Amino acid sequence: MASLSAVNFLFDSSSQLLPFWIAIAQNDRELELAAKARQIAYGKHLPLLGEKLALPDADDRNPDFAVLLAFSKLDGSCIGTVRVQIANQQQLRLEESYALPKALRTGRIAEVSRLAIPARSNGLALRLMLIKAAYWYSRGIWWTDVFFVYVTRWTGSTDGLIWMMCFSLMSLWP
Repeated sequence: MASLSAVNFLFDSSSQLLPFWIAIAQNDRELELAAKARQIAYGKHLPLLGEKLALPDADDRNPDFAVLLAFSKLDGSCIGTVRVQIANQQQLRLEESYALPKALRTGRIAEVSRLAIPARSNGLALRLMLIKAAYWYSRGIWWTDVFFVYVTRWTGSTDGLIWMMCFSLMSLWP
């Protein structure tokens, strides 16, 4: 279960009927929970990728990144995770494989990645709330645009990206 100091910045649990709450990972144990969720979620379809995601990587501990975790209100288990990168000191990971349009290269931007929901329960609502939490996290620290990258198909390796859709979350929520 998350520490008592974890901030539930998206929901006031006394007024929401969702069976989970979302917080920012604060310590190594919570980063390990995120890595385990990624391993299970990605490993179902791509076992080799799942094994690579079994441990927190350097980006998880980087100050330009935030890992958000969803916890079940029923038992406190980690039921989902997403990672947000803020383009402070370095370019977005997305920019290593995709050239941003000129209009998006200026300004403060963030990237949402590593969305993982290991179980099927509450999958749609949880997915939407994790993305919304990433959006509000980014807005809360005054970033002007957030990108969501959706990968539909991979080949056998992590370098074999087949098709990617990138869109601005600012177009979804004002």
